[in-house]
Amino acid sequence: MYRLGCRHSFCRACLAAYLKARLQDNQLPAACPSAGCRRPVSQAEAAALLAGTPRLCSKFLQVGEQVAGFLLKLIISAGCMRPVSQAEAAALLAGTPRLRNKFLQATREASAIARGTAIYCPHSSCSKLVKVTRLTPAAARGLSAAQAAAKQQQLARVQCSHCSHECCTSCRCAWHAGLSCGAYQALPASERGEADLALFQLGSSQHWRRCPTCRAMVERIEGCNYMMCRCGEPFCYACGAPINTCYNSDCAAAAAAVYD
Repeated sequence: MYRLGCRHSFCRACLAAYLKARLQDNQLPAACPSAGCRRPVSQAEAAALLAGTPRLCSKFLQVGEQVAGFLLKLIISAGCMRPVSQAEAAALLAGTPRLRNKFLQATREASAIARGTAIYCPHSSCSKLVKVTRLTPAAARGLSAAQAAAKQQQLARVQCSHCSHECCTSCRCAWHAGLSCGAYQALPASERGEADLALFQLGSSQHWRRCPTCRAMVERIEGCNYMMCRCGEPFCYACGAPINTCYNSDCAAAAAAVYD
């Protein structure tokens, strides 16, 4: 007889045959065959039951890893959505140390994300954990609101130790060079991608302006600050405001603007 962790006992040969049938039908994870019990047979139990058939044992563990994401998220019981605890996962994955360590690492990362002490690197090719550093009350003492915001933005600029890309831990995005966190967050969601930020950075270095209506990037080669976008919207090249708004008041930007 063989006793599973759920305390149900079966003929060892019958239980091994059950696991083989589940494996051959690709029906994993394999739950305890006792009526009403949905506890999955652990990797360690499967390894013990299939020890006499190394090929099947290896295949069971391999397929088991393919569905491990499901095993690690839920306890398999009808209607139950309780997360699997670290202790339960350690017991279920005792026979697969690599997978067990991967689960524990993911749990630690999820805890850090929930506490706000880390974010995932926003670059699509990376997604490793990046530590968040915040301005402490003691460090902010004596600073004006503007100074504190500027200091926090400096702390938010972090280079990922894995991919070396810079990111902003406050906005949880690639580093928005040339934009404050407030200015970045004021952008429409459609203009917050890495390519959009790269275009904005290039535009800032070349003194380009965005049309206030269609948001197209416009370059002035020569002429005055009265600019007509191809969409038909006239705007002030110095401050970027619609022309009827800018020209109805004194434009300080136009007086101070210097272009290469």
